[in-house]
Amino acid sequence: MSKTITVELPEEDLNFIMRYAKEHGISVSDSIDRIIAFLRRTENHPLHPDVLALVGILRGVDPDLAQEEYLNRKHL
Repeated sequence: MSKTITVELPEEDLNFIMRYAKEHGISVSDSIDRIIAFLRRTENHPLHPDVLALVGILRGVDPDLAQEEYLNRKHL
């Protein structure tokens, strides 16, 4: 079940999220859904800073898989 909320953002942040959504062919709601999903996945196991730097840059990259690949390269 979805609910509608109103969120106050600085104009700069609002412009950013609207531009980001448009550039990636998704809605602002989908952008926020992705952010929330990312926060839930990483809440109890933070990602390595190198992986975090890539999140959002490469569309379609699973951050958890990227973390696993990073660790495999580092330790093998």
